Amino acid sequence: MSESLRQIRLFVAAYEEGSFTAAAHRENATQSGVSQHIHKLEARFGAGLFSRDTGAIHPTPAGDLYYRYCIEILRVHEASRNEMKRFGSGLSGEIVVGLMPTMTRSVLGPALATFVGENPNAQVRIVEGFSALLTERVRAGEYAFAIVPAFQGAPGLNTKLFHSTPEVLVSRRTSRRAHMTPIRLKDVGPLNLLLPSPPNTRRRTLDTYLASNGVRVRQVLEIDSMFGALDLIANSDWVSIFPGIMMASDIDRDLFTINVIVEPQLILDLVLIEPMRQPMGPLAETFLKLLEDETARISARLATIPATVPAGARAIGQMRAESRTDRAIREGSSWARPDRGRPLKPSVASGALRQTKTATEAPA
Repeated sequence: MSESLRQIRLFVAAYEEGSFTAAAHRENATQSGVSQHIHKLEARFGAGLFSRDTGAIHPTPAGDLYYRYCIEILRVHEASRNEMKRFGSGLSGEIVVGLMPTMTRSVLGPALATFVGENPNAQVRIVEGFSALLTERVRAGEYAFAIVPAFQGAPGLNTKLFHSTPEVLVSRRTSRRAHMTPIRLKDVGPLNLLLPSPPNTRRRTLDTYLASNGVRVRQVLEIDSMFGALDLIANSDWVSIFPGIMMASDIDRDLFTINVIVEPQLILDLVLIEPMRQPMGPLAETFLKLLEDETARISARLATIPATVPAGARAIGQMRAESRTDRAIREGSSWARPDRGRPLKPSVASGALRQTKTATEAPA
């Protein structure tokens, strides 16, 4: 017959106190009850657990071994109790949430860790995908909500602004640009620029901005893989434009140079979409609040960057651009016109860029 936890505690108390009387006092028992329990254990094992001297008890080798096992049993039992107490609090249920890489790369981790810690009975599944796919799933009621780039809206959806984040130019850390300073794109071209493919919601906005602000682009590579794009940027002269909050975790790292785009500033609006026919439940509301709080926290650092380029920095940028032009002419660069001595300014809108498409599937 197995010993109960109560009996194990009595033995451990006797072992640690070195006295049946002290053990009884500690465990709110009687001295005779503790003594009888020890005798029963010794009879069951066929080995003495204590040697008795006048007024004191001392563990035998068998008692030492049994004590170690008893301690492990009590530790496991207490650990299980503590874990089970966690399940007595927080929310329960299951939700599916759709997020774009802008959210999953920097915002999701801390928010999800907090949510799981506070709600151990709840299950949340995150689906990362293109905005079109996420919108379709939300309309079908399969997702509690999704966060996507702003769009014109669609029937069956409740849509509201979630957050506005500045777009940033991302280049490798060894570029000559000053990390975390505002930048005017027309001062730094011509660019080898990575862009999402046309089905991506952000592509039209980026094309319009580049064409209407005189941004010089040497070559465009279409790539819909966030990780692929970042890896290429870190190891080459290719650059790209990403939402600021997506790059927040890289501000203090040495892999990328991040510059907020200004004059004019390029802003990405993110919207929250949810099914119109079903209200958001407590579980989804709690998780959404954590996403909002984490987004606000990591955006605070980007908000401290000035929205204009200092006059001196602008002049330096122009001189660097002219220097690159002169060097290209001397070296016979393909993007300069020898007859006029000025770089070509191909327009994204006119389709004059030489484009290479990369058929990698990843969310936008």
